[in-house]
Parts: sequence; structure tokens; C-alpha cells
Amino acid sequence: MKTKTRYFLIASLILIALACCILWSFEPHSFYIDGDEIGGVAGVGIALMVGALALIAILFAAAVTGMVLVGVALFLALLAIVIVGSVGIALSPLLLPFLILMGIIWLFNRPKAV
Repeated sequence: MKTKTRYFLIASLILIALACCILWSFEPHSFYIDGDEIGGVAGVGIALMVGALALIAILFAAAVTGMVLVGVALFLALLAIVIVGSVGIALSPLLLPFLILMGIIWLFNRPKAV
């Protein structure tokens, strides 16, 4: 058995033992579902199932929120790239004399082929 699985099982058993201790140490509580009183082990089981369902819902909501935030971040990054590119294209006629001068310097400073 892998170490993480073993630790998960040990933690689960400890939590179950603590839940049983809590069940018998406090005065009895009951839950009302559709007007019916449910208490004891069944009530604790229903409460644990509702807690697990709430945990799954929270994890799902966090995952969806994370995907939305990643999508917005990608959109904004692409938008920034498009804006920088359009500014570069708009300024390219102003840079043309410098590019021509740089090309001439590069042409005359090339190493001679033997």
C-alpha cells in the first residue's frame, strides 16, 4: 500500500472514531427532514453526507472560478500582445530611416567570405 493511501486511511479512521466519540459524549441532537425527526446514528450519517456534498460543491465552485480566472488572464495577455503589436506597426514608418541605416551598417560590416 502506498504511503499517501495509508495516511489517508489512518486519518479517515481517526475522524470516524472522533465522530463516534462526539456522538456519544454530547446530549442527543436530532435533525428535521420533511417534518420527521431523525436522530442518533442516522442523523449523524445524514449530517456527514450533507457535509461531504457541501465539500464537493465548494471544490467544484473553486475549480470553475479558477478556470474562469485563467480564461480572463489569457484574454488580457492576448489583448496586451495585440495592443503592443499594433503600436509597433503604427510606429514602423517612423522607425524606417533607422532600420535602413542599420541595414547599411550591417551590410558593410559583414565578415568577408574566403
